[in-house]
Amino acid sequence: MTPEVSIIIPVHNEGVRLRETVEAIARTADVPYEVVVVDDVSTDGCCDGLNGVRLLRMEKPAGVAGARNAGAALAQAPILLFLDGHCYPEQGWLGACVDALHRLGRGIVGPCISVLGDPTARGYGMQMTLPGFGASWMPKLMDAPYPVPFTGGCGMLFHRAFFEQLGGFDQMRTYGLEDLEIAMRAWLFGGQVHVVPYATVAHYFRTKTTCEVPWPVYVYNVLRFARLHFDGEQLEALLAHWRRGPGFEEAWQALEESDIGKRAAAFRRLRIRDAQWFCDRFSLKVEG
Repeated sequence: MTPEVSIIIPVHNEGVRLRETVEAIARTADVPYEVVVVDDVSTDGCCDGLNGVRLLRMEKPAGVAGARNAGAALAQAPILLFLDGHCYPEQGWLGACVDALHRLGRGIVGPCISVLGDPTARGYGMQMTLPGFGASWMPKLMDAPYPVPFTGGCGMLFHRAFFEQLGGFDQMRTYGLEDLEIAMRAWLFGGQVHVVPYATVAHYFRTKTTCEVPWPVYVYNVLRFARLHFDGEQLEALLAHWRRGPGFEEAWQALEESDIGKRAAAFRRLRIRDAQWFCDRFSLKVEG
């Protein structure tokens, strides 16, 4: 049966949770699907002996964004779902999200994210504070799918055509902010981001990451996000804030040596809304 959804799972070191995630998908999915696991140079054997998946092993670390893009290139279905390798979806989640995405069209759909072991802790989309780029989960606002600024990267659905129009995930380093950035880009490119409150995926929140992100790398991702979408006084305020902290010079130099100029110029040609519109729409204020 031809899959309607390609579920793309990038993994570094997931241990037994990857196998549990694949099994949970099989128990709960109610539409035809395939699972594409992208092994981003794991060292714990989590991908060994997996059944019922398409496995892509990266030759060198690609980071979350690069692994997701590689999985999307291999995927066969018209809908792409990016899921973490430590998620436990509940019954009916996939069909609910697919139906919501069909109704939405151009945009991104995400489920409610609960905390594994504490089903009362739930996030319904995400919001962000500036200039620190701090993200937090939002409370439930409606019973039907509704717009939110961002949805968590542990569960994001796109029509493949829209994902390709967006240009895929931006190549942030290692991981950090790639999910928020593409959600904002979806809004700026004329789409929307919706949360589906009655579709739930439980997420295992680690107490310690399995993939270390040095501070200058995180600052690089922040500065890249800022340069991609903000302009004028907003951009200056963001840069002024981060310039006062550690890691700025190293990150800025790396950014200047990257493709940021070309990428940012391409985004500005393609977008139909700007960062000021986005900030006004979701009551975000940029203060230096």
